Amino acid sequence: MFATTLSPSTLIILLALGVLLFGNRLPQMGQWIGKGLREFKKGVGGIEDEINDSLRRSEPAPAQLQAPQRITSAAPRFESNGVPPGTAI
Repeated sequence: MFATTLSPSTLIILLALGVLLFGNRLPQMGQWIGKGLREFKKGVGGIEDEINDSLRRSEPAPAQLQAPQRITSAAPRFESNGVPPGTAI
């Protein structure tokens, strides 16, 4: 494809043609375009809300934090295997 850049003179010519062709209907056309854009934005916003809601529902609820529980078992005992305590192996 080719890049399209419009010079200021081209824009003026297009604007003049638009006024000549549409004349009195330009304000109505502006309103229609504005309403269409608003409705489009509302639709996109609705879709985004639905996606966010579905993501929130699919995420697991955070687990409730519980206080640490005491361990009631005795500490492990190690066998000395005949080596006196404090002796380096």
